[in-house]
Amino acid sequence: MANFRSIILCSLYVLGLYPYYAALAENVADTSTSTCIPILEIEISPDNIYSDYEHISLVKKTLDFLHFTTRTSVVEKELLFKKGDCLDKSLVNETERNLREMGIFSYVDIQSNLSKEGVVLTVATRDKFTLRLELSASQAGSQTKTRVSVGEKNLFGLNKRFHFSKTGASNKKTKNRFSYTDPRIFQTHALKLIHETKDTKVTQLFGFSNPFRAFSDKHAYDFQYLDNNADTLLTVPNESDIDIPKRERSVSIAYAQEIGSDIFSQRVSFKFSNQTLRYFPETAKDPIPDNIFVPNPLEKNDFDVSYNWSQRVDFIKTKGLDSLISQEDISLHNSFGFKVGLQQRKESKETDYHSKYGVTWGYSKKYSDHYLSSFRLNADTRFYHEDLREIVNSAFYHGYYFPSESQTYVGSMTYMYQFSRDSLNIPLSLGADIGLRGHDVGSITGNKILLFNFEHRYRFPSKSQNIAFGQALFIDAGYAWERNQNINLREIEVDLGYGVRVNIPSILGEELLRFDIGVNLATQKPIVSISIGQVFNFDKISTVQNKDF
Repeated sequence: MANFRSIILCSLYVLGLYPYYAALAENVADTSTSTCIPILEIEISPDNIYSDYEHISLVKKTLDFLHFTTRTSVVEKELLFKKGDCLDKSLVNETERNLREMGIFSYVDIQSNLSKEGVVLTVATRDKFTLRLELSASQAGSQTKTRVSVGEKNLFGLNKRFHFSKTGASNKKTKNRFSYTDPRIFQTHALKLIHETKDTKVTQLFGFSNPFRAFSDKHAYDFQYLDNNADTLLTVPNESDIDIPKRERSVSIAYAQEIGSDIFSQRVSFKFSNQTLRYFPETAKDPIPDNIFVPNPLEKNDFDVSYNWSQRVDFIKTKGLDSLISQEDISLHNSFGFKVGLQQRKESKETDYHSKYGVTWGYSKKYSDHYLSSFRLNADTRFYHEDLREIVNSAFYHGYYFPSESQTYVGSMTYMYQFSRDSLNIPLSLGADIGLRGHDVGSITGNKILLFNFEHRYRFPSKSQNIAFGQALFIDAGYAWERNQNINLREIEVDLGYGVRVNIPSILGEELLRFDIGVNLATQKPIVSISIGQVFNFDKISTVQNKDF
């Protein structure tokens, strides 16, 4: 038996899977034997933003007063175990990660209290301040924009989200936006609603889904309906933005089936969507430049089949990766997927059939206690016979080096390319929080983007777990090119900058408040920005700004 186990372990090691086997064995050590340790009780202990109410400041008491403590039932619905089950530490750890991912807690911990009869689990959570108020103004060229918003991520302590914002501009244009999200409107089902008005144009979105919530879930589905009358905004460098009136309606239905295991996830997905889209360039307030192609009225049906494979290697609970002192969960994994699809397009009374192909590949790895990296590649194409009609590609690599607990060296390389011959080309853009912090928002646009970001992050010494300060020295370098242009590294713009970071887990969770001053080396012009969150995180990049929170 021992020889057989050695053969299995050697095989796993050769395949590169032994580290996961070791971690899994450790996680389920309590349940891997024939002895079952029953769960006698589950004690849920939700706490407000600040504990020890008698000894906190007036400001903290005010924040507690304005906040509803998360209900016990909200935490209970996320538990992957129940009273009477045998203790499974892998499910305990997964529950911890799921609770932290909800975005309403600053602290989550599940403790096990063993006795001769069994185990008592104590689930302790501490809320973060989820009410958001904003009053801001910005200047872009000759146009001034103002924004007022209010939002709550944990309405009445029930884990329901709403947000309202009103944006005005010096050109008399206004936009009102309302969104509501209920992650569990009915058992495991989620609801999302958006209503937006821009001048007299209305956009409405309705979404209903049953997402994957645990590794053991076997299926998920999603339904969305969109009615969008808002103008499409095209950003043109050194010129005023161009609004193109449009009318869009779409409906999509997607279903995914898990056919793998907790260790090796294999998901087969099916998606059907219908879209009607029409632009009205003749009613645009400003003339449309000749170099902008406005497509004909379109009705299309898409049917896609995809397969995604993922090896869940390990999970790391850490601090100081993209935050300063907040808890962060890092998934170490390998993944691969591909997609095939058929699109039926009806333009100008003609119906064509286009083939679609896509591939994804990614990983995140821990090479040592001092180095982590992540990589992701996405490529989608659409063909009419052998003619390439549309392409959307993106790839990034992030590397994190930790010479000490207080400092981190971060490097990122990003490439993006998108172009369509028969759809409206909305260009990629760089500037401010999207890549180049020494440039204005959307000051560089094109179909291809090459971007490099380097940061030295330093956390100032502090014993406090309520607030932490840090700084960052950064270099941003990048540029955008049109489809018919070759990438020329000599054209890359370079920005240098310095930033201050503030991490308040009780208010921002793992996000941090970021103050950056970036200087374009070519113009010597400084750009000051204040935002929440990093420009990029360990396993994702920032391409759009959050419209709600």
